[in-house]
Amino acid sequence: MKICKKFVAVLMAMLMVSSLFAIIPTASAAVISNPDYIGAKDYKITNPYASVDWDSWEIYRGATHIHSNISDGDVDFADMIEGYYEKGYDAIAMTDHGTVNYGWSEAKHRHAIFAYQLATHGEARGVSNARHAQILQGIGRDGQKMIDIPLGNE
Repeated sequence: MKICKKFVAVLMAMLMVSSLFAIIPTASAAVISNPDYIGAKDYKITNPYASVDWDSWEIYRGATHIHSNISDGDVDFADMIEGYYEKGYDAIAMTDHGTVNYGWSEAKHRHAIFAYQLATHGEARGVSNARHAQILQGIGRDGQKMIDIPLGNE
């Protein structure tokens, strides 16, 4: 039985080594037949922003990864929005775990795994429809709007 196992092991090793010799010519033939590998193509890297007039662009403040007390944050969802609005942000994306942001004024639902947040913080609340409209219009910020980046989720 031992001789049979040794014979099979040696045979398998020989097959594996011989398969390497079959791959090498195929791989080198592919390199030679494809001119991209030997530098026959001339690639030119261009700046896609070369024609942009940067002086006409404005700077925007945004946050694209925000967690409230709907998942693992400590600040209420509505208070989080108000805080970013007060700080002058132009766009935010609420990305709480286990839920999808369908809008700042929509009902907020927690994934069951974050039930401890319910016990700690109570029901999650969004901003009122009226306040949502004010934020989108820039009321109280000289018309500087803040937009909701929808469907945030992590």
